[in-house]
Amino acid sequence: MNSLKLKALSCNRVNTSSRAHLKAASSQSEFPKLSWDDFQAKPNSESKFYAYSYWKIVYSYKVTISAGRAIIVAQAKCVFEKDRSWVKEERKSQELLEHEQGHYYIGCLCALTFKKRVKSTTFSKANYGVELKKLFKDTLQEFVQLEKLYDEETCHYKNKEQQRSWDKSIGAKIEDLKAFWWPEVFVSENFKENLKSFENIDKIVEKSESLRKITTIVA
Repeated sequence: MNSLKLKALSCNRVNTSSRAHLKAASSQSEFPKLSWDDFQAKPNSESKFYAYSYWKIVYSYKVTISAGRAIIVAQAKCVFEKDRSWVKEERKSQELLEHEQGHYYIGCLCALTFKKRVKSTTFSKANYGVELKKLFKDTLQEFVQLEKLYDEETCHYKNKEQQRSWDKSIGAKIEDLKAFWWPEVFVSENFKENLKSFENIDKIVEKSESLRKITTIVA
């Protein structure tokens, strides 16, 4: 028994000021550099924040039932949501943009870590869907807290020593997870269409929901 399902879950983060320049060994196509052109939503003029960034995790999984257990092979990717992210024109700076890049890379770490954990987890035949969803939410919660810590320790880029430390740490972690980088099908802008070319697809389900505002998880 095989099935492949697709889900998309969204996150958003706010910051006031920022800086980061990651030097992960990842390629540009794998983990693209952000530019202000990626912040396409209309800024909230009443907000005290300089920028508002959204990223989402898109994942699919294929299930094979064997010996009473569900064997799951998953793919996962972090996507920066251009149409929802915004920045105030007068507040644009390279430091702010580079710090936003760091948040996007933390989202990438979330996707890669989830994929790794799926591979090492044994799922039950009866409840693999529930178990997978819990694994995802637990992983997402972990990286929501990591982003909060990132902003606290870097003081939104002002603590340059801490910023450099985070840059190095995030880059090293991405490199450590190189075996779980997403394949070309996830890099393509035509992700959903390419996914349909996979073998043994029973159905595709797509779902988006905002899960995070700063530190709040919404079920």
